[in-house]
Amino acid sequence: MAEIVGTITNLSDFLSKTQVCLSVKPNDPQQQIICLEADRKYSIPAFQREVRWDDNNLKMLLYDLSRSSKFLGNIILTIKSDHTCEIIDGQQRTTVLMLIVSCIKKKFGTKISTPDLCPLRNEGFTGFQTLLEKAFDQEAITSDDWNAILKSDDYHQLPRIQKLWNTISSSELLADRHKAQGLLDNLCKSEFNIIASYSNDVNTSIQYFLDVNLKGIRLDTEDIFKGYLFSQDSRELIRDCQLCQPHFTDNAHSQFV
Repeated sequence: MAEIVGTITNLSDFLSKTQVCLSVKPNDPQQQIICLEADRKYSIPAFQREVRWDDNNLKMLLYDLSRSSKFLGNIILTIKSDHTCEIIDGQQRTTVLMLIVSCIKKKFGTKISTPDLCPLRNEGFTGFQTLLEKAFDQEAITSDDWNAILKSDDYHQLPRIQKLWNTISSSELLADRHKAQGLLDNLCKSEFNIIASYSNDVNTSIQYFLDVNLKGIRLDTEDIFKGYLFSQDSRELIRDCQLCQPHFTDNAHSQFV
């Protein structure tokens, strides 16, 4: 199994495109253990479950960030040789935090300086990055791109993600530039443990995913089965067969509004 290393970083360094070299001790180049390259992209593997945060999770996070910076737990990565960083644990938080930053940028433009975000590729919803770049503005998305977005939504995540975006956009905590700036500052200063391994082997990533989630008993039966299925055979055929099965998640088959 690949060596696992970890330390603490802030959200601004994690989300933005700048190169970040992290040390065991702050500002100690002799003890650098993780390097997030400037051309990195984050990836949510296909064996991950879909986004499941709801309004209550999001509103609580926004309220907490409006008051102060926070410690936000662990994010576990597998870093590949092409600088792709697979998110093994923490994809829900990463997705929501990118939504918040993108929404602030959309609402306030150059009035607020926001981090230049790394791309986030969701393998179960590859059109998500287009939505993020276009700030969920349907008028800015061509019909061909829109059809591609809908077709890419393998796990029916669009309705829930759209609802999260709408909740952020309409929040009183982002009602004016002063409030939004304070919340963004706190978000960028918030910290978490970043834990990383370096491997190009997909089975290593899958095994970490199963280890992390099974020990916490946080996955339902379908999620665990999907993880084991990918651990045995991660070919495109297996993914297609998985998509033929019904998904019993909230709003899984509701129409985008």
